[in-house]
Amino acid sequence: MYSPDSIGLGHIRRLAAIASRIVTRNPNASVLLIVGSGVGAFFDLPAGVDCIKLPSVQKIGRNAWKPRSLGLSAQTTGRLRAAMIRETIEMLEPDALLVDHAPAGIWNELLPTLHLIKDSRLDTLTVLGLRDILDEPKRIRRKWTADGTYGLIRQYYDHIFIYGIPEVYPAADNYGLNNSVHGDLHYCGYVSEEARLSSGIGDPAPPELVGRAGKRLAVVTAGGGHDAFQMMSACIAAMVKLGPDSDLEMVAITGPLMPPAERDELRRQASRCAATIVPWTKQPSSYLAAADVIVTMGGYNSVLEALAWAKPTIVIPRDGPTAEQSLRAAMFDRLGQMTHVPLARANPALLAEALTQPPVPSTLPKRLPLEGADRAAELLLERLPERRRTTSAQLMAIAIGNTAASGGG
Repeated sequence: MYSPDSIGLGHIRRLAAIASRIVTRNPNASVLLIVGSGVGAFFDLPAGVDCIKLPSVQKIGRNAWKPRSLGLSAQTTGRLRAAMIRETIEMLEPDALLVDHAPAGIWNELLPTLHLIKDSRLDTLTVLGLRDILDEPKRIRRKWTADGTYGLIRQYYDHIFIYGIPEVYPAADNYGLNNSVHGDLHYCGYVSEEARLSSGIGDPAPPELVGRAGKRLAVVTAGGGHDAFQMMSACIAAMVKLGPDSDLEMVAITGPLMPPAERDELRRQASRCAATIVPWTKQPSSYLAAADVIVTMGGYNSVLEALAWAKPTIVIPRDGPTAEQSLRAAMFDRLGQMTHVPLARANPALLAEALTQPPVPSTLPKRLPLEGADRAAELLLERLPERRRTTSAQLMAIAIGNTAASGGG
């Protein structure tokens, strides 16, 4: 599972969810996550799953990145990352390589590895995994035609997995993928850990949720939180607008990647109303379970968390660097699943009204399938070469991620 994007924690979480299902289905499996997150693998990994850290990069535009921490040039950082990836594949000769989101990786860093697999005839299954919404379809089609991505997919990938369903967003049609792979293309459904957790919470309630009788609760989430300050500040301003007589309280979970100075400023703003700032939690489900209304950015994981709990939800997508979050927020608004509030329009009066109005009835005929991690693991194991499934003592899947900022995925 290769995740080249550098905004958000969603990619690593998606990969870890699929990895956990692989080792559950095959206890002999080993899954290695190669991650570039600035905070490493910040959540608990199950037995059989481990990680290697790449030098982090930060996305600064649609197709532009820079080193996040090291004082190295982009060229040197790219060569280092590419060499680490290739060396790992060459040493381990994995049974499967699941590439997340970008077929060639940042700065084409995955090409040496794909060449190695093909030229040395490694018996490694190559699968491209894509979330349903990447960016504006016309932009993706134009870019992938110009830079040869469609040809690269046909040459190097055995299968395509799409983490969504065509009834909601026909990604294969929109992005021209139907004839881009010599194997099969499969919609897996949505990948969400909350699908398993929303039926019951075993952890004790966090202290912020104790002793709240008679008060409604708004929970604000934003993934890693690197670019969440403006959205969370707007939510706090809405609470100030509602005033002290409101029956609504707010908990805002900033995420581990929000700059400390911004988190401190949010605490200062929150002191003016019934809002509590939580830097980070390993049990977000406890907060979502207690919420009467959820406010989130438009990242893949964040939106699916809200959908899993079926709570009234307000989505405030980030501005850029792609249209992904705005497209997702507008789509689920049209389907009646949540309320889309563009960041430019998120003034205190509008948000205060959105926080207190009843939800709009859904137009979806049934609940969204949120068991995509199970389906992706099942499909991956089914498609391994026959000799690997029957004789291999160890299944090795490589998951490569680079999530260095916040909000996305």
